[in-house]
Amino acid sequence: MKQMTKKILSCALSGLMVLSFASCGKKDSGRDDDGEEESLIETEEPIVSVPETTEATAETTPAPAIWGEVNDLTFGVGELTAISYCYSVLDGEEIEGSGVEETVLYSIPSVDASEPDEDGYVTYTIDYTISGSYDPIIAFDVSDHTDSWSSNPQEYNVIDYYTGTILCDWENSYNDEGEEIAVKIDNGEEEITVYVSAAFDMEVISNTSSKADNDHWAWSVEYICYMTITLRAPESYDGMLLEINTAGWTEADHIEHIDDDEDDGDVEGDLFEDDLSTLRFTRVSDLIIEG
Repeated sequence: MKQMTKKILSCALSGLMVLSFASCGKKDSGRDDDGEEESLIETEEPIVSVPETTEATAETTPAPAIWGEVNDLTFGVGELTAISYCYSVLDGEEIEGSGVEETVLYSIPSVDASEPDEDGYVTYTIDYTISGSYDPIIAFDVSDHTDSWSSNPQEYNVIDYYTGTILCDWENSYNDEGEEIAVKIDNGEEEITVYVSAAFDMEVISNTSSKADNDHWAWSVEYICYMTITLRAPESYDGMLLEINTAGWTEADHIEHIDDDEDDGDVEGDLFEDDLSTLRFTRVSDLIIEG
């Protein structure tokens, strides 16, 4: 049985050798066309071993989008006029027919910046005035009620240029005690805290009333409001923008505000989402008083 196995293997090997020679053809004869023997030297290409690496390719994180650039903000500095809705009040209620849309004048805000404190915070004091008048003719004797009137001009708010975060919304920031509200700004790379408060004082320049006819009285009030916003921010932070609606506060705004039962107004820390078409933005850094 062993002998038969060897013969079969021998035949198989012989067959392989025949096929191998047959496949080589003339090239493997070792001679060129002139019959001379060629010296065939076979060379093997070196195998280059590339070491494997386990280091991960560093991923680059795109810089956060800048809110002011995305919204293509434009900036302006100067005096401003806008609408303020004024009305008379009796026993806490608006007197029907007493509402008037008046034009008010805003001064150019001025900004005083302190030296950094021990924590590296700078205090920015922003001052501006709103001057206006209220001149209704109403079917009510106002002679004994000359303090019962209301003016509703728009105030300057403060927005973060980088994220659109509301830093100061006047209605929420204002308080008689000057208490600060802490507002956090997260731009995706770092988080900083800005502290804000707001206050105002009013001076009545003149306040007179007279009878216009048998059923109506004329009332004339001139006033000036002194507005102050105080911000404390890190010295390195430069993103504060003043924002104001140049359309002012109209009678339609007043009615909508009264009819809106839900308090869905903006507050500090919210992202600014209002229509930008009627807004003016001013860099706080452009208003700093030198010296």
